[in-house]
Amino acid sequence: MNYSIVCLILRLNHYIDTSMVSNTKIESRANRGAFYIMLNHYPSETGIEPQDFNILHFANSYNLESKHLLFIRNVAEQELGIKINQGTFIL
Repeated sequence: MNYSIVCLILRLNHYIDTSMVSNTKIESRANRGAFYIMLNHYPSETGIEPQDFNILHFANSYNLESKHLLFIRNVAEQELGIKINQGTFIL
């Protein structure tokens, strides 16, 4: 993986963790943008098709905590044009 991408992802992970404390509109948009960037990078990095997307593998590859899974699911469904079954993960 490109070093600058890794640095960006690490910064995004830190920002997501610090900004998820509050649910303000601006922070929610920032979190959505961070997940959007990661979701767009993930298929090109792994070579998977959107229909093969696995939310648990995605979260694990970016070291994201389970508290983010519902938010990630919503962004992934909208941006990748897929439907993620609620039974795919347990919170």
